[in-house]
Amino acid sequence: MRQVIVIGAGASGMMAAVTAARAGCKVIILEHTARSGRKIEITGNGKCNFTNTRQELSCYHTQKPAYVKQILQQFTVEQTLEFFEDLGIVPKCKNGYYYPYSGQAQAVSQALRREAERLRVRFACNMRIINIKKEHMFCVETESISLPEKQKKNIRCKSKEHSSEQSHSRYTYTADAVILATGSKAASFTGSDGSGYVLAEKLGHTIRKPLPALVQLQCTEKETALLAGLRAEGSVTLYIDGKPFEKEFGEIQFINNGLSGIPIFQISSHGARALAEGKQVAVRVNFLSGTGWKSIPEQLEMRKRKLKHTAVSQFLCGLLHERAIKALCKKMDIKGNQPVETLENSQWNQLTELLQAWEFPITKTGSYDQAQVCSGGVVFDQLEEGTLESRLLPGLYFAGEILDVDGICGGYNLQWAWTSGYVAGTKAAEG
Repeated sequence: MRQVIVIGAGASGMMAAVTAARAGCKVIILEHTARSGRKIEITGNGKCNFTNTRQELSCYHTQKPAYVKQILQQFTVEQTLEFFEDLGIVPKCKNGYYYPYSGQAQAVSQALRREAERLRVRFACNMRIINIKKEHMFCVETESISLPEKQKKNIRCKSKEHSSEQSHSRYTYTADAVILATGSKAASFTGSDGSGYVLAEKLGHTIRKPLPALVQLQCTEKETALLAGLRAEGSVTLYIDGKPFEKEFGEIQFINNGLSGIPIFQISSHGARALAEGKQVAVRVNFLSGTGWKSIPEQLEMRKRKLKHTAVSQFLCGLLHERAIKALCKKMDIKGNQPVETLENSQWNQLTELLQAWEFPITKTGSYDQAQVCSGGVVFDQLEEGTLESRLLPGLYFAGEILDVDGICGGYNLQWAWTSGYVAGTKAAEG
């Protein structure tokens, strides 16, 4: 019986383990936290958007889109839905976004864990990986992590996943194949601490610098303090070195030191990479892009003619939230009770520009802990075509967030986890 070690009990790791076990392999998962699937259980605000009908390559950020496409074709959305339905997860589709019908992310992680246990996959939790080497077989050297007594009481010790070899301070596991599915550095409180990058580098693999993605963007615009807490529908355009790069539409959330919300998350990966490369980054917000107006300047001129005797604050009422109106007036250094008809041409032009393209200079992203995923990771150049197997060390495979690919919001990062886990588990079983 072929033996496979999976390092990491997250989405891609458990998928890889289940796939390899179904193919007849003896599988053990080594996990450095107390239990499996922690990150799955917080995805989608605890509802777990686990895949998406729309599958376009533009939904995935990577330096090697052709390689990613080749992998994604091997385990499709249809196969993902069928896989989870067989495990008892009834899918609910909302505008192409799939969730478990129960609305609980925990159901997904529990289903994977149950299937792994049914297939006699062993879970060794609280295990730190010390070293990986290969002679005739792979040897994975581990060290058990001692937990404080208080933390031990919170572990469900009856579960098979907690029957790890904790009586040994050090233990060596051997296998024919190893799958690295350790995740990234994002949301480290779930166990994703970036340790997989270190292991991959020790084995000769190149790591594209990991950066926070699906994360807030912080800026220097002082008016953000007045906008903090406001949610406004509109479009955002990412500018890199003064040139438009990417545009998104949705609900923008303003925070004390910057911008948040799904449209900001969608552009954050490219913004983070540009900042790391020393480029100038800015976001321009169009507050009126959702009005449906064919020509915003023309509509504003018509509105001005109708409401010329009103104050600026009244002119903007019905277009902007009161808090945004106050911030805009402060930005322009005018009073809200000033009549619109008294605005000079330069002030009117500034007003129309701010409504359509208020620029927020970006200085940095939120932290790794605030990020949902990371941009960067193990590069694909050193992997065999279509298998996720290392060219440098045959029998070593990669799956999930450790690789240089990150998806936009909408279930794409989990779809990558399911697909890459399936491919890695299948190829590891085939040998």
